[in-house]
Amino acid sequence: MKKTVKSSANELIINIEVDEIHSFDTLNMLADAYIEIASKLAEYSADCQWNCPVEINVITPEGVLSEEEVFTKFTSAPALERKAVSFIYQVTNYCKATTLEHWGDEENPLGEPAAYVLCMHDAKYIPLYIELLLQNDLDHEVHQGDHIENIIEKYGLTSDVLRLMAHRTTAAAGQWGDEQVKEHRAQLLELFLNRPEQKSLFLNTAMQSLYHAAIKHGLYFDFVRDLSVYIEDEKERSEWLQQQEEQAKEVFGNNIKWHP
Repeated sequence: MKKTVKSSANELIINIEVDEIHSFDTLNMLADAYIEIASKLAEYSADCQWNCPVEINVITPEGVLSEEEVFTKFTSAPALERKAVSFIYQVTNYCKATTLEHWGDEENPLGEPAAYVLCMHDAKYIPLYIELLLQNDLDHEVHQGDHIENIIEKYGLTSDVLRLMAHRTTAAAGQWGDEQVKEHRAQLLELFLNRPEQKSLFLNTAMQSLYHAAIKHGLYFDFVRDLSVYIEDEKERSEWLQQQEEQAKEVFGNNIKWHP
């Protein structure tokens, strides 16, 4: 295996050349290479402009593999899977610490395809996916909507999927999140009617996510009103909005924007 690093002001390109991509030994070395890259993102990006793309290319005799293809192979063995988790965890923490929204290429944020693959492999990775998703530049989303829809379709309205959908209505809304979740409104209202605790989980998660996103720029209360559509009973909806308004005033004071 051969790794080369090319950096400029505008991009960071890391090429990893392998003779084959099928044996455990090769995949294990490749997983270690990904972990090393994640641990050295600050060092590798030192000569780049702020938030430059970090492109990792795995090159085989047959061609270049996408991040999704590589991490699908990592799900073939528990040891590789653990290293895949470590890579995503380190990328997420680096983005949190630096407030950077690193792209892996023109369409994919760094680590997002990898986290999506793990989600589709095992539902236990949905929280990991959420944490990385919240670091993405979702104002320029490409594949995230399809990925989220696939997760919803595969697992249904589980607690972790509800948390994902709640963030998708607020801090991870991006370009299409609110519309995407509203397409499932009928299913959600039916679930909430039968399991009110799941309604509380969804709304509480969404409000926490909204508050977190509003710390820097203030709270747009219309976003809270948008969430009330997931409360079917008119009296309950009115009481909930009144409660949220009182709480918002306590937390944000004058830093509330009542209309966009």
